[in-house]
Amino acid sequence: MKKILFIFISLLTLVAAGKDILRNKDFKQDSNGKLRDWELRGGASAFKRNTDGSIVLTRKDGVQVMLIQNRLILTPGKEYVFLADVKAPRGTDFMIYFEEYDSKGKLHNPGTKFRSGGKGIREKAVVNFTPENKKFRNRLLIRLLNKNSSLEIKNLQIIPAEEYQNHGIYDIQSPGTRRVLINGNFERGASNWQLVGKARYRRTTGNFGNIGMHLPGKGDGAVQSRVMLNASKVWRVTFFAGAAAKKNAKFKFVAINQNSKKIFNDILLTAKPGVYQRFEFRFTPDGKGEQPISFIMHNESGEPLWVDEIYLDEFVEENPVQIKLTSPAYRNRIYASLPIKKIAGSVECRDAVAFEIKFNGTTLSIKGSTVFFEFPAKSLKTGKYPLTVTAFDHNKKVIGKNKTVIQKMAPCKNEVIIDNQNNIRVAGKRIFPISLYLSGPDIIKYAAGRHGANVMRDQGWISSEKAAWELLEKARKNNLFLEMRISGIHEFRDVPDFRNRWKKHISKILSPRVINHPSLLVYEYGDEGIGNDVPDRIYKEALEVMDETDPYHPVVKTESPRGTVVEYLKKHSRYTHIHGVDIYPIPASLCHSALDDKSLASVGRYAMLYKETTNGRKPYHLVLQAYEWRKNSGYPSEKQQRYMNFDALLHGIKFLSYYNDGTENQAYYNIFLKCMKEVYHWERIINEGVVLTKFKSSVKNVLAAGYQFEGKNYYVILNRSDRKVLYTINGLKKDAIELSSKRKIRNGASVVLDSWDTLLLSENGTLPAGAWKLTAFHPEKEKNIGNLFAEKEKVMSKLGKAYWIWYPGETRQRGSKIVAVKKFTLDNIPEKAVLFTTTDDKFSAKINGKNILSGAQWTKIYSADIAKYLKKGENTLEITGINEASGCCMIAQLELKYKKGVVYIVTDKSWQVTNSLKQSSSAYVLGKFGDGVRTWMRIK
Repeated sequence: MKKILFIFISLLTLVAAGKDILRNKDFKQDSNGKLRDWELRGGASAFKRNTDGSIVLTRKDGVQVMLIQNRLILTPGKEYVFLADVKAPRGTDFMIYFEEYDSKGKLHNPGTKFRSGGKGIREKAVVNFTPENKKFRNRLLIRLLNKNSSLEIKNLQIIPAEEYQNHGIYDIQSPGTRRVLINGNFERGASNWQLVGKARYRRTTGNFGNIGMHLPGKGDGAVQSRVMLNASKVWRVTFFAGAAAKKNAKFKFVAINQNSKKIFNDILLTAKPGVYQRFEFRFTPDGKGEQPISFIMHNESGEPLWVDEIYLDEFVEENPVQIKLTSPAYRNRIYASLPIKKIAGSVECRDAVAFEIKFNGTTLSIKGSTVFFEFPAKSLKTGKYPLTVTAFDHNKKVIGKNKTVIQKMAPCKNEVIIDNQNNIRVAGKRIFPISLYLSGPDIIKYAAGRHGANVMRDQGWISSEKAAWELLEKARKNNLFLEMRISGIHEFRDVPDFRNRWKKHISKILSPRVINHPSLLVYEYGDEGIGNDVPDRIYKEALEVMDETDPYHPVVKTESPRGTVVEYLKKHSRYTHIHGVDIYPIPASLCHSALDDKSLASVGRYAMLYKETTNGRKPYHLVLQAYEWRKNSGYPSEKQQRYMNFDALLHGIKFLSYYNDGTENQAYYNIFLKCMKEVYHWERIINEGVVLTKFKSSVKNVLAAGYQFEGKNYYVILNRSDRKVLYTINGLKKDAIELSSKRKIRNGASVVLDSWDTLLLSENGTLPAGAWKLTAFHPEKEKNIGNLFAEKEKVMSKLGKAYWIWYPGETRQRGSKIVAVKKFTLDNIPEKAVLFTTTDDKFSAKINGKNILSGAQWTKIYSADIAKYLKKGENTLEITGINEASGCCMIAQLELKYKKGVVYIVTDKSWQVTNSLKQSSSAYVLGKFGDGVRTWMRIK
């Protein structure tokens, strides 16, 4: 214990000097009582530092109260985010802002202000800003605006904007549900952690995850302190650790109450070489109320150690009485397109010896700790029927109760449901969704539909009924279903009354005509919830609202591949109808997988992981990436693409998507479309055929499966390794034809399987028709399948010389509004002047004060001939842009056509922009059109 306390004290006193952008975040004072690195205005009585790391500013008279930190070390042109937890009484007004000024005191960049009226609750203050010039002075200000006011502030930090966008900041103080220790996956380096010895965050090696904490030698360690936890609750810590060398690594991972110095989990742990193992411990903090807890990891043996994926959550015991329905299998509802004859299932309670089960006026008394029940359902009328269970012990004493509700649904023409075999059914007909992230030209939609795709998942998050309807109509036009992405989860997750805010938001999107549209298949919301630290409570409430609003279409939720803690996947799986993951297997160098296996075989292993986390009672879904994320440096070969498809199919996937957003490689599409056509035929064989149990492999890393379908036999053989294998085929009922080479394969024949080979065999060398009709043949469109990106030249001709711009520091600010102005002088009026423009999300444009154009769909290029509004001399082009959600940007290209040539006026850094606070600045340039910022493929 003394040793741990010594480590604890040494780690807490460690100062990571020079690493943090914001200095003295704990507001420490020097020996003279002066606040280090901060300038305080308002007098010493205006400032108080609390023991929990927070500070309180108080203003009682007319003297301004401000905290200022000068000369932050920042990179010009790079966007940053200031974050803090703030709390002020109702009626208090305060501001937090960044500003930049020159040697003469002239203000150049006022940044973005967080201005709030006190709400009496803790909230997250977020301020985006972008420094302009290294020579300018800068400062961060925290300012109270009215008399008799106060402000509590803690957990201050400044991070690059892309880190905040990609990983989020999770409020450890929010009640209940899953929570991650801030930066518990080390994606922001050692931020939030204090290090001792040679401990470092770094990219991992071998079979470990992407980025982790490396403790190379004895005594190396790391600590995260002052995590405020309620002492009346049980908390669970889970993490992964592995020895980086050839010997076991001994280490400790403890929790310490900083007030009482009590240590939890003070035991020696052992990590084995080569792969991560999962560890867990639970503890209840001593004391009363919230207690400051520190978490310490420490290398005890000297063998190099990796630690990663550290999670903390409130541990809550589940109801001891568990009801598991097998009929109906989906949503506890009986649908017209899938009628059932009985209500059936099981009840479990470890300590029970008997149960009383009641349904629709009938009571069953059954002995046992696990029992099965059935009730007739054929004559049930439309309505809700409670099913209640009471568990008894040996003394006939009640030890637990549980209740669920069965609902008989009224018929709906286009209902989409999930059956007992986890198949998705549309109006009673089974469908295997093959979904493409179809943000490209319409010709790609046609090509995909001709090769088996039946679902489009177009770009963007839907936030209006109009946008939803337009996408549904686009899907219908292309003979596809729509996977509708609904915004709001991430935007409203911190709103105190999330349920009502979400319900109001949904009501503006899901009108009766949207819900009843024949092209609507499923909803998707809140992408990568675990990776973005969205509490499962938010998904629970969101799904409840969705179930009330539209009980006839499922919800699908997709996770990040790094989130592989089974407990959290299981929690989140409860609050979606279809659960899945997106993975990046090609090329594998990205290591975007927390599984031990980073190879192509991770496809099937992820499928099995999600089968486990859904308890095999829900469809599970894979999104296969076309390229390595961020780098766009390589595409799957035909062999690799085929392998991924069949590894997914053979492991029970019921929904397959492909992410190729922004892909402009025709050669890849030639391969991809061919392989997708195979999925179109084979999914029916695999999902509807009878398994040939005698056709199986006894060779490690070779997977073999046979099926009988419509009286014919079909076989698949996969080499699930990167090595060649000599494989003897046994179990064929007849000679079979290998489909790619057309060679005849006899039973007992030996074949050489190359790395990741997929062998497809058919008794007669043909395949059955798919389960749904392909998009109808169109002669003109068919000609263009070999040149899918011919549209690029047309789109680039309209905007290809322009840059995406916005007000600096507000490029991710929801609701940001700007006015962008460009003045230009004309010696002569052009023969023709055409303005091309669009804005994320809506805009209105004026030329010399005249309204000329407006729009509200950023994926559309709006244009107008404005020659008649131009004049000799100075002209003014003014565009007002409003962002509604997510990223903000505007673009415009004005073509002035003369007999001698064309002159272009385009959005760039020379434009002047003014934000909603009437602050002016030179435009901030996000990037040139077509260079990856708002890809041209999304613009029509």
